[in-house]
Formats: sequence, structure tokens, C-alpha cells
Amino acid sequence: ETNESLALALGAADFITKPFSPPVVHARVANVLRLYRDNAENLQRNEARWIFAVEGAEQGVWDWDLRTNSVFLSQQWRILLGDQDDAGDSSVAAWRARVHPDDAAAVQRRLDRHRRGISSGFESEHRMRCGDGSYVWVLEGGRVVQHDEAGKPMRMIGTLSAASATIDRLIFDSPTRRSVNTIGTSTTRNPARIAR
Repeated sequence: ETNESLALALGAADFITKPFSPPVVHARVANVLRLYRDNAENLQRNEARWIFAVEGAEQGVWDWDLRTNSVFLSQQWRILLGDQDDAGDSSVAAWRARVHPDDAAAVQRRLDRHRRGISSGFESEHRMRCGDGSYVWVLEGGRVVQHDEAGKPMRMIGTLSAASATIDRLIFDSPTRRSVNTIGTSTTRNPARIAR
């Protein structure tokens, strides 16, 4: 086995051998820089598409690092909950403190079930406190997207949307007036019931 094939087998994208030839080194470095630039541009385009799609659907995003117990909250997430301050507390404790006390235990059970691998994803309808102290019904969903070598969850990503927007779509996009009346009656009694 040659050094070149061993280097490629170990994951090298490119390599040079002795004796060095300056034009070859220059060409290879230029090629690596071009590939890096192209990959960075593709990543930026993909991220812009993803952000546009999620925020266009009026969904906020959260990204929870389970190792450090820190969470990233997107601007749309903050907007949905009436936060004016982009630099607000984005700790997991602050995130959990927003969940209505009557819903907190059920939300935590759903999160724990998914993190333990019992459910294929986290889904919850619950109330969350807005920046002005009022509560709104939200739909949250997420999944563990990264595990360590032992299979322990390391990272979870999810979305948050206003349940009222889902209810409105169900009411106004219903194919028949009978459905509208049924949905309207259901939401009067229990808004979360229809938001599933």
C-alpha cells in the first residue's frame, strides 16, 4: 500500500509528496481554497433557504445543546412570544420557565420520552408565557439530531408555532361550512383539541 492510498484511506482530501514542487503546491492550495469557498457559499445558500422556509411558515426554531444545557432561540421564536429583546435569556431554565405551570409536567414527560428513545419525536401543545406576561397556546415539535458514541442524546432541534394560527387555517381553509361550524364549536370549548 502506498503512502498516497493510505493518506486517502485515512480521509485526506489532498496531499503533496516530497520533493515539493512550488507550482504543484500552489495549484493544490488554490484548489483547496476554492473548494472551501464553494462549500461555504453553498452552506450559506442552504441556510438562507432553510431560514426562509421556517420563518415564512411562521415557525420559531430552537436548538438545544444537551451537553451544555444551552439553547439557541431564533428571532422568529422570540417574535412569536412577543419578545422585543433579541439578547434575552436563552437558557434552558428560562425556556422551561415560560411553559405554563399546569402544562410543565406533561411537556417535560414528552421531552424525556423522546430523549430516552421511547418516542420518535417530541410533540406538544401547551401554553407559553409571552414577553408581556400573557399566555398563548403553541405547538412545539423536535427531535434528537445528534448522539454521542454511547448513544446518549447530545443535541435536539425543534420548532414552535402559534396554535391559534393552526386553528385559523383549519377554520378558514375547511372545504365545507359544516366543518367550519364543527371546528368553531370545538375551539370554543377547547382550543388545543383542534390544534393537533
